[in-house]
Amino acid sequence: MTRLEGAYGIIEIGQRKEVEGDLRRAHMAYETAIRDFMHLSFTECRNAEEVRYWLSGHPLELAVSRFVALTEEVLRSPQAEWARYFQSGNYLLVAFSHFFAALGQHDRARFFAQTAVEPVLFGTPFWVEYARTLWAMMQGRSYAPVFGKLKRVERFWSCYVGLMQAAMRQDSIDTAIAEVDRQFAIRNSDMNLHEDAYMIDGTGEFPVKFDFRKAGLLAAIENIKLRVVP
Repeated sequence: MTRLEGAYGIIEIGQRKEVEGDLRRAHMAYETAIRDFMHLSFTECRNAEEVRYWLSGHPLELAVSRFVALTEEVLRSPQAEWARYFQSGNYLLVAFSHFFAALGQHDRARFFAQTAVEPVLFGTPFWVEYARTLWAMMQGRSYAPVFGKLKRVERFWSCYVGLMQAAMRQDSIDTAIAEVDRQFAIRNSDMNLHEDAYMIDGTGEFPVKFDFRKAGLLAAIENIKLRVVP
């Protein structure tokens, strides 16, 4: 079975689990399908337009709409239940926010960014601060993240925080973008890097062509500018 066939199959599992009333497994299935479609499109496509075209032939929307609906249902339930549904913590919620911003779906991007900062959801110190920075930027607020000593792989992702901070300060983002591009190229050629469990950010062993974080942030920054224009 190919990974694409697996993505289709996991959507069917999600639908079946919903019928059975097993909403946790349904939620997890749709989440898995979304990240599989992300991986597959990123290995084929170099920009958001190509990703949208590739995805148009596949049922991503079905997985996303059900994942969002179930997430909204989870968020209406007692907070003690939430962590059971988000076993990846806030990491994928942040990734989904970038992804849907890149696709121009800014309401969904904001929904995932806001959910990612819920304190009851697990996140490493780095991803907690990253999520807070993203949500603040999307709201047009300033936020100064506080990081301890960064792990090697976290340094690859810290360049996106630099991009967000430049946007918050309304500085030129050219230098930040150049650093993002440099780190993306290094990351996707590093054969010793193995910290990409969902295969969406890229490593030397499993490279991707599309930097969805950069594309999502640039789209979000532009959307913020449009929203603040009188």
